[in-house]
Amino acid sequence: MMDFKQLWTFMRIGAAAFVLTLAAGCGGGGDGGGEVETGTVSVLVTDAPTRDFWSFKVTVSRIELFASDGRRATVKTAESTLDLLRLENFSNLFAHNPEIPAGEYNKIRLTLKRVELVERRSRRSIFPLLTHGFKLDLLPASPFTVTPGSRLAVEIDIDARRSVRWRSGGWRFRPVVFVKVGVEQVSHLVEIRGVVSDINPLTDSFRICRVDEGDAGITLTDECMTARLADASSIFNPDGVQGGINDLVETEIVKVVGNLDPANDSVIDVKAVQRDALAAYARIYGTVLSPPDVDSEFDLTMDADQVASTDPVVAVQLQAGTKVFDGSGTELDASSIAVDQVAEASGVLAASPTDPDKLWAEWVVVTESTPPAAELEVLTGFVLARTAEAVTLFNNDASDHCVRILPDADIQVTTESSTGTSTGPGTLEDISLGREVDLYGTTVGDGCFEAQSVVVFVIAD
Repeated sequence: MMDFKQLWTFMRIGAAAFVLTLAAGCGGGGDGGGEVETGTVSVLVTDAPTRDFWSFKVTVSRIELFASDGRRATVKTAESTLDLLRLENFSNLFAHNPEIPAGEYNKIRLTLKRVELVERRSRRSIFPLLTHGFKLDLLPASPFTVTPGSRLAVEIDIDARRSVRWRSGGWRFRPVVFVKVGVEQVSHLVEIRGVVSDINPLTDSFRICRVDEGDAGITLTDECMTARLADASSIFNPDGVQGGINDLVETEIVKVVGNLDPANDSVIDVKAVQRDALAAYARIYGTVLSPPDVDSEFDLTMDADQVASTDPVVAVQLQAGTKVFDGSGTELDASSIAVDQVAEASGVLAASPTDPDKLWAEWVVVTESTPPAAELEVLTGFVLARTAEAVTLFNNDASDHCVRILPDADIQVTTESSTGTSTGPGTLEDISLGREVDLYGTTVGDGCFEAQSVVVFVIAD
């Protein structure tokens, strides 16, 4: 087995080869004459909340940007796998490329290799069928510009719950994706898993170079950022106890949680660091059963079918450096933790034969107990008629339904073809006769379904 020094050497060789490949790919996006001005593009991936599956893994082999005149720029070529269901409250830094040719772009393409769903109860893996080199084209509401010397963040929200459908005895992947462009548009805290280097106690900073997970295992990329610590930043050692910058070790793998600095294209302001990020840290979800007591401990009733503990009640121990956030990433005081809130907690789990297991928490994310948009009622069917006020829908329960599209409803159009899917914002005009739609909303007193969100499916071939 490789030790860390061998692993680091191996990773550096792999990263050098990746740099050469990436430089060749990006050079092709220019005009071929002179030096091409470039900017930085960071691609982040997040997910809307869902408990339908135990995991939802997406393997991406390539990310590209396209311009209306046919130019393209390669952001990422290394294969990597993400579990979307671990990203409900965080955005994962999936790619970070400082060599994107400056200019205007209007499409982001992800080439998908595989989608793997794991059923919650049986833990059985399901692989929805994808065509070879399945292309997922994301169309932002308007074109975006990469400016020389600047940084542009692209956050991709893949709605796992809405992206799979049971059809003809099997699961079908029909991606529903939302795109936000701009550092200020990033909706969650950012997490990066990577290798530590250049530790500098004088400047309270270190370098973190992102790692990819794929079929080939864990590989280092050349996508590096400066992790900037502050007095309030927390560093947790592998045993779950708070440490400091002097505990960090060159070449070790850590997970960093923080905020991208909008003024600097390669800095993340650190909230917390989790050392030994390859270890089996527990990440539990559930409902707050009791508020923190005088010992800064509270009880959490876990959602069903989690394997972190045999007891549904876990005692969550807050430490001096434990971070508490709301769903948008705003830091809270521990007193904000209240009964019936939905919570996610990450830390080291200590089993007990008599008392509830205890999680030594490194961070906790709490949200209100009201159902999120992803838990709204779902109505699926085909459009029979549409007026300015309402839609008549033929539903799969073999009945007609009255539907009102709320004025501020979000409308997405997903166009399917034999080679892939494109998705982007739509309008009421896209809800036309005969088209299949997914509606998310509530049934009101007069029996009509009021849709807060609409996904329109269009078959291109």
